[in-house]
Amino acid sequence: MDSDPGAQLKAQVQVTVETTETTIIAPALIEPPSIEARRSLQQEPLNTPVMYQTWRDLLFLHWEWDPAEIQATLPPGLYADTYGSKAYVAVTPFFMNDVRASFLPQIPGTANFLELNVRTYVYDRHGTPGVWFYSLDCNQTLAVLLAKAFYSLPYHSAEMEAREESGLYQYRCHRVGEREAATFHYRREDKTVNTQPGSLPFFLAERYLLFAYAKKTQKLYSARIHHAPWELFHTHLGKYDETMLRINNLNPKLRPPDHRWIASPLRVKIYGLTEI
Repeated sequence: MDSDPGAQLKAQVQVTVETTETTIIAPALIEPPSIEARRSLQQEPLNTPVMYQTWRDLLFLHWEWDPAEIQATLPPGLYADTYGSKAYVAVTPFFMNDVRASFLPQIPGTANFLELNVRTYVYDRHGTPGVWFYSLDCNQTLAVLLAKAFYSLPYHSAEMEAREESGLYQYRCHRVGEREAATFHYRREDKTVNTQPGSLPFFLAERYLLFAYAKKTQKLYSARIHHAPWELFHTHLGKYDETMLRINNLNPKLRPPDHRWIASPLRVKIYGLTEI
């Protein structure tokens, strides 16, 4: 597999050129992010974060995807990020702990909950790489309301439960209003994952910016996040299903995940939203 993300496919957009006789549609190229651009986002922002969180035992399940299919799902101004010739879709169930606003103490009953995201990888017209969320499900109503109101993120309320016994995780997510629930059984292995710059795990996991799109105003936004580099481990995956992909109109065509990793806990800083 090509280890140079700089060799990725270049996303094409259409530029209209006005002349006195006719309108010509000419292709323009948006350069994908360089390794340097990806690594630069690992630096901690100078401004003050708005929130602190701990992400614990986050499971990465990644499917390879056709970039053209991903591009068709994105809002204006975002482009499918590829490694080699492939885009990726991820399902990420995890435990959210110690959540609080940076200017407030923890609010009892709201600091610890479960969250499951469906996401892909993108960059904007400036070549800045980040994450695009198809959905974020969690079992904390206040978190859902605040994230929708202040970050324009597609959060959904869900009935969720998870437990870990002797290294075996059992995780279940049932979005309110949906017929089916998603279930995942997995166990962390001792073997670590290489996350060096230029590797596929680096491309997928080391993302320090999220994008959001406000449909009412049709504006695109971004927000930085910061944490230590990921420590990833290979994972044995038992029971799993495609419910969360199907809910988001994504069809893996009965293919199992191409990559399965679990992460050590990370303390995370979340920064404010900025219009692009």
